[in-house]
Amino acid sequence: MPSDATGNLTVSINGKNYTQELVNGSAIVNIPELNPGNYNAIVTYSGDSKYNPISVNASVSIPKPVLTAKNFSMLYTSGAKYTVRVTLDGKAVTGKKVSFTINGKKTTATTDKNGYASVKITLPPKSKAYTVTATYLGVKVTNKVTVKSILVAKNMKVKKSAKKLTIKVTLKKVNKKYLKGKTLTLKFKGKTYKAKTNSKGVATFSINKNVLKKLKVGKKYSYKVTHGKDVVNKKITVKK
Repeated sequence: MPSDATGNLTVSINGKNYTQELVNGSAIVNIPELNPGNYNAIVTYSGDSKYNPISVNASVSIPKPVLTAKNFSMLYTSGAKYTVRVTLDGKAVTGKKVSFTINGKKTTATTDKNGYASVKITLPPKSKAYTVTATYLGVKVTNKVTVKSILVAKNMKVKKSAKKLTIKVTLKKVNKKYLKGKTLTLKFKGKTYKAKTNSKGVATFSINKNVLKKLKVGKKYSYKVTHGKDVVNKKITVKK
C-alpha cells in the first residue's frame, strides 16, 4: 500500500479473520500456527478517505515438519527419556511445544536449541512394549518403549525340616550403579517380609521354621517380590 494509506488490513484464512492497523502504509498480520497444508487466503484493505477498499486472493502453503525418534529399551527406574527431534526444511524447530502420549497419558515438552524435546519414562516393567507418540502441528511419530524389570529372583527348593529358608533377591545395576539401601517386599503364605539391599544390590529374606513346617512335601508355593512397581513371582518346592 502507499505509505500514506491508513485503515486496516485483514487476512481471512482457515475460517478466521486476523486484522492489523496500517502504519506508514503497511501492516504485519500475525497468524497463529497452522497445520501443514495448502490454504486459500483473502487479504482485504478497508480503505480510507483517499484510497478505495480492495481484496485479493492468495495461496498459502505450510510445509510439514519432520519428527524423528527411535524405539528403545530401558531398565525400570533408570530415568531414561523418550526424545524426538523436530525439523522444518532441514532446520531445527526451537522453542515449540510438542505433545506426547505415553501409554494413553498426555504431556508436553518444549524443543531446545537443537530441536529436541524429551519426556522422562516412569512406566513399570511389562513384557510387551509401550506405545509412545509425539505430535507437532498435526504430524505424528509413533514408537515402542520396552521397560525391563530389575528384580532378579530364583525358584527355590527347601526341606520341610529346614530351620529356615534364605531367599536372596538382587536388583540389577541401573546406570552402571548398584542399588544400595532399596527396600524390597516379599510376600509368602500370607506374610509380608521387608529387606533392604546391601552394597551389591542384594536383599536377604529369612523364612523361619514355623512357616516351613506348615508346608506340604512335594507341593510348590508361590512367593512375590516387589520393588516400587516392579514385581516378580517365583516358586518354592518343598522336599522331604
